[in-house]
Amino acid sequence: MTEGECSVKQKITAGPGAQIRNVVQVFIEQITLGVRSLPTDYSTRIANFITEYLGTPERPVPFGGREKALQELDAWLDDPAAPPYLLLAAPAGRGKSALLIRWLERLRQRDSSWPVVFVPISLRFNTASQAVFFAALAARLAYLYGEKVPADLSQAPDIWRGMVSSYLSRPAPRGRLLVVLDGLDEATDWEAGPDLFPFQPPPGLRIIVSARYLAGEGGPEGWLRRLGWDRYRLARPLDLDPLTPKGVAEALRSMGFPLEELGHRVDIVTELYRLSEGDPLLVRLYADDLWERGEAVARLRPEDLHSLRPGLEGYFDRWWEDQRKQWGKDTPLKEPAVREMLNLLAAALAPLGKEDLLALSGLNTWTLEEALRPLARLVAGNGKRQGYAFSHPRLGQYFWEKLSGEERRALEKRFVDWGLECVERLCRGELTPRDISPYLVRALGGHLARIQARPEQWLSLVHGAWAAAGEALEGAHGLFLHDVMRAWRACAAADREATARDEPAPYLGGEVRCALIEASLHSLAENIPPVLLAALVEKGIWTPAQGLAYASQVPDPRQRSQAIRELAPHLRLDLLGQALAATREIENEDWRAEVLAALAPRLPPDQHSQVLAEALATARKIRNENRRADGPGRLGPPPASRSALPSAG
Repeated sequence: MTEGECSVKQKITAGPGAQIRNVVQVFIEQITLGVRSLPTDYSTRIANFITEYLGTPERPVPFGGREKALQELDAWLDDPAAPPYLLLAAPAGRGKSALLIRWLERLRQRDSSWPVVFVPISLRFNTASQAVFFAALAARLAYLYGEKVPADLSQAPDIWRGMVSSYLSRPAPRGRLLVVLDGLDEATDWEAGPDLFPFQPPPGLRIIVSARYLAGEGGPEGWLRRLGWDRYRLARPLDLDPLTPKGVAEALRSMGFPLEELGHRVDIVTELYRLSEGDPLLVRLYADDLWERGEAVARLRPEDLHSLRPGLEGYFDRWWEDQRKQWGKDTPLKEPAVREMLNLLAAALAPLGKEDLLALSGLNTWTLEEALRPLARLVAGNGKRQGYAFSHPRLGQYFWEKLSGEERRALEKRFVDWGLECVERLCRGELTPRDISPYLVRALGGHLARIQARPEQWLSLVHGAWAAAGEALEGAHGLFLHDVMRAWRACAAADREATARDEPAPYLGGEVRCALIEASLHSLAENIPPVLLAALVEKGIWTPAQGLAYASQVPDPRQRSQAIRELAPHLRLDLLGQALAATREIENEDWRAEVLAALAPRLPPDQHSQVLAEALATARKIRNENRRADGPGRLGPPPASRSALPSAG
């Protein structure tokens, strides 16, 4: 256990309520150590995500019926012969996030010596973009490896991603490392693919990822294929079945008084199982409703539930009936505004702020607040720092599917028209980049993709002002670049259709524009001279891993070779594999030979080491014998006087 983790653990105090609260707080603080040191602190987002599933003494969260899955996770982690990766794939609302968070807390209490990384990919909690996700992941890994996070790498999300790849390829700290990444399917401006995790993981590395099935999928095969794990048999799949009646009873008992008593009543459990169909999301919704009743819930009878239909349909039928009773004669005034909120939130692709809802709905502040009040148990957020969103993505899916095709198109048009109008005002200078709604920066491209927007609509986003808006929000160009690439694809598709009809390509200029911007953004790594890159590492401003991650992203192969050569004296043994991998991608034999010559003094004396074997394999690809002798030829046995590697930062 690190010094930081020990100091966090000491915060536990006496008293039942305080004990529950502090156990959760200790878990959160331990799991976010390192993330708080970023230039932008994302630890609060991760903490809020964890609290959503662990609950608080005032608002407990039901959990039960997962002992078998918890034991399977324990067995996988404890088995040295088990595959290094585990995929938890299941339909939406099946309880994947809850299971992983509860298991991690259980692991912390069982064996707190495990170095653990947990980063959720969540639209609700704004951790789904690559700028946030990879920065948080890299920062946590850096902490566990005893390294400092750079003062400012926020301009280049690819660098954070490169740092993550570097850390995951190195020997695990303290001989073992557990990485848990929840919700791969919610990634926004990036996609999880075969490049995310090493195909030859170092000993001690264990990784769990979770994702919901995508459209048309009914098993883990789709995600195994996307991650490249199907070919190498690196992963064990784990599915989650619906809860059994026993699981429903356990979930009720986990809430404590007064729901604990209901968990012992077979008649009530039977009815709740019928209504929920074992769906963990519905179990939570019913449990939350019952919790609101307080001690009066003890008077609940099975007959009170007989008339309700099972599933989400039955739940919301009863919910609307209860609301209309509360509204009484005001129902015709209040129900349309509430339905408007449900429709807007169902159409949204990220949390909506209060100003966003006002702009989209036409309501005033008072009517908006009145419309949101009855949705408190279904909608999370405060409309300010944390925008409004359904407490679970499946609720949005449910209300979206309830709409007709015409209603969906009308809602999409409303979002797109509002967004493009704001973009026009931004480009005319009527709005500053910081004035643009964070929702639009994150989600306007998603709405354009959903309506299959025309190329000219996409090209309106290919503008420096829109790039500045993305940078102002997340300190990076990842969201903007994602929009540029989608605009490019739209233009290219339209041009192909035109040329197939022997017509001029109408958007050729747009393609060129997108290509130039894409090249410009990817060339940002060229702005740091190799000598300065090495100086940043030498002075301790960047770690060797961070410097190598940056050097590996340099698009120009000559500059990349110079950068790796300058860094060579500062690279530790565990980074040489990554340096050699980057070197193998340099096609020019002369430049590749120069890099190998610089790396040669850093290699271990062991002639059979994996690193040396890779270096020799690289050397054999150089066809020019003089260059091979000048550089890779120096990879032979080291002088007898060199008994150990020189120290490096």
